[in-house]
Amino acid sequence: MTAFGDAQSGLSVSFADLVLMLATMAAVHLGEVGDPVTGETQRNLPAAGQMIDLLTVIQQKTQGNLEPDEVQLIDAWLYELRLKYIDATKDGGGAPEKSRIIMP
Repeated sequence: MTAFGDAQSGLSVSFADLVLMLATMAAVHLGEVGDPVTGETQRNLPAAGQMIDLLTVIQQKTQGNLEPDEVQLIDAWLYELRLKYIDATKDGGGAPEKSRIIMP
């Protein structure tokens, strides 16, 4: 049980929820996904890098303690986000290409 809910009430939060939240924020900052509030796409590469770094810290700190599907989830997101970040820095942070990121 947490301060905000438990599994019985349907308000529990999972590792996948945390990964998806940070990955979505990285995708927003990479200009791959529209801002949840405005719907506009903009690039903020320092913020995207920070989200990717946070996911990397979580990956490192949870190594050996995750279920196989959780490992696959964070590995896949980090791989895709790192590629997008490298692409974005190569083209000077200009307008993003068509997104390859599939949102749930």
